[in-house]
Amino acid sequence: MTKLKTGKMIKKIRLLLGMTQNELGKKVHLSDDRIRHYELGDRTPKENKLEEIASALGVNKLTLATPDLESYESVLHTLFYLEDNYGLVLEKQNEELCIKFKPNNYPLDYMTGSLKQWYAAKERSLPAPDDSEEEIKRKKKEYDLWRYAYPKSEAERRKKQK
Repeated sequence: MTKLKTGKMIKKIRLLLGMTQNELGKKVHLSDDRIRHYELGDRTPKENKLEEIASALGVNKLTLATPDLESYESVLHTLFYLEDNYGLVLEKQNEELCIKFKPNNYPLDYMTGSLKQWYAAKERSLPAPDDSEEEIKRKKKEYDLWRYAYPKSEAERRKKQK
């Protein structure tokens, strides 16, 4: 996620609270112009200012920050972001928690296609019962290369199929 995520979340929560840019700015000792630049993604608040803004909005700073995927809390806030922006749904099925996306939810059409491509790539990487160790390693490497180059890798794969 880009620095724009931080700005979008500041704006979203500020509006949710019925607060103006000027009111938020006063709470954190900034001009409304600076708040506007944050919300537009033109500027990114420094860590201490991000904490002040989060406190003024009454939210966890991880809600506003670009995620640190090494932190469980940050990953959870990333999932909250996906819930808000991509229709992610948390459900309980047979006593297990499951994450899925709501159907017919833009930009979910693109997301669904991408997830199907990911699933197909994952399926291609699964070892067959008679695969050698070398073949298993090759499939794993091909899958990893596909993931790290996505979406370029998917376009290249489609060209090869034609």
